[in-house]
Amino acid sequence: MVVLGVRPARRPVHPGEVLSEELEELRVSPTELVRRIAAPTNRIGHIVWTNPQNQFDLAIAQAKAGKAIAALPTSLANQSILTALIR
Repeated sequence: MVVLGVRPARRPVHPGEVLSEELEELRVSPTELVRRIAAPTNRIGHIVWTNPQNQFDLAIAQAKAGKAIAALPTSLANQSILTALIR
């Protein structure tokens, strides 16, 4: 999870990179994986892609706009929530 004011320790990894590396290690193509588990191609893509893609997108947005967002004025209630999340 990416939190405002906290820098990621390393660059965000694109989900396609992770999947590619895993399949390469297993010596299985994406087509072969779908065939072996008898699942529709779009379902596999959705399962593998959704959460990592969201995390990737958030990390990129944080890198681009994090300082500007963190500099915006907030209410005291929001500040305490952000402080709790950062800890």
